[in-house]
Amino acid sequence: MYAWIASSLYALLAHPQELRELKTIYERNRADIENAYSKAINQEQTHYAGALEILKNLAIERKDLKQSSAAIAELDRFNKTKTLPPVPVPDQIPPINAAQSAYVQKSLQHELACAEKLGNLTAKYWEALTKLKKEMDKTGQTNEANSVSLECDNAVALLKRLKDQSAAIKESQSKEPLRTEAKKPLQPSTPGTTKPYPDSKTQNSKGDDTRTRLLDINSASKEDLIRLPGIGEKMADRIIAARPFRDKHDLTTVSGIGEKKFNDLKDLIQVDPKRRE
Repeated sequence: MYAWIASSLYALLAHPQELRELKTIYERNRADIENAYSKAINQEQTHYAGALEILKNLAIERKDLKQSSAAIAELDRFNKTKTLPPVPVPDQIPPINAAQSAYVQKSLQHELACAEKLGNLTAKYWEALTKLKKEMDKTGQTNEANSVSLECDNAVALLKRLKDQSAAIKESQSKEPLRTEAKKPLQPSTPGTTKPYPDSKTQNSKGDDTRTRLLDINSASKEDLIRLPGIGEKMADRIIAARPFRDKHDLTTVSGIGEKKFNDLKDLIQVDPKRRE
């Protein structure tokens, strides 16, 4: 849709038509770009909510009251508001901070792409309007030319706003602190709480060793991997391509996953011994 309408604007640069036709094509294309942006943001909201669901379920399985309560509270708040807290919550648990950081950065990427596409479209629209005005001036269509001139001014003003918006988004991308860095230091576990490493052994009612069911990175689907905080489609593809992993720390061999990101993920993942080979 976008490519077709954009090509129509290019055609009108060579063959100016009425202002109404130009404006109709421009507005259709603008709506198409904005709808694509809304769809992308909705998808990021779904991913974030999915990450919270995973955190909640894992915490419940581990009987981790602090993490399960935090995940439930944040999931309830987000489902009502569809926005993040304006600033990182100081005592928020690290996995939620990581998920929020990923959500913020991806949302800014979509916002920047939208602003740049609208800017490119509006620039072509202005070119077409300018050429149309020149043709009308030549043929003495004064009233029509004045209307086109006003639309040109509106396009120039919008271009300036979009340029400023793009610059502001880029600045936010560089200055937005990772919410994982805003967390308070983890406190030592107290008696009766879960151990800091969720893949440590526990015992069931029969006295047999069991392990907390975490996401097995050797067998997880792409959809499951994307639900992890900070993991997008491309990263999930790289993880799948790097399989099999002998232990979960091998995940750091995947391009884009350093120690910091691994620390955000290590309490949510495991490598099933049966699937190492």
